[in-house]
Amino acid sequence: GGGGEREEGGGRGGGLPVPVVVVKSVNQLSDELGWSWYQWRLFFVTGLCVSAESIEVTLLSFISLEATREWGLEDHAGFWADTVTAAVFVGQILGCIIFGVLADRFGRLPAFMLGIS
Repeated sequence: GGGGEREEGGGRGGGLPVPVVVVKSVNQLSDELGWSWYQWRLFFVTGLCVSAESIEVTLLSFISLEATREWGLEDHAGFWADTVTAAVFVGQILGCIIFGVLADRFGRLPAFMLGIS
């Protein structure tokens, strides 16, 4: 058929019904379903979390240098600054693993709320 519909099967099957798959784009589905207050709130909170993560990565370059000065590690400042940066990313990897397991066990919303708290 036309209009975004595609027929599957060869029409052979001894009178079996032929399944029809309706293909729609994300924009078409969004227009059909619409956005309620819940989607807008979720979009806003997720945007804030992504922004906070971006700020963390940006500030990491400054914080790693200041941490090496504060902790008296200036002898090998480049090495220790890189180590502090690596420690942050190792923490993120471990956090992803832990919160992934929590999300599988208790659901995404409780894991997300615990992660942003």
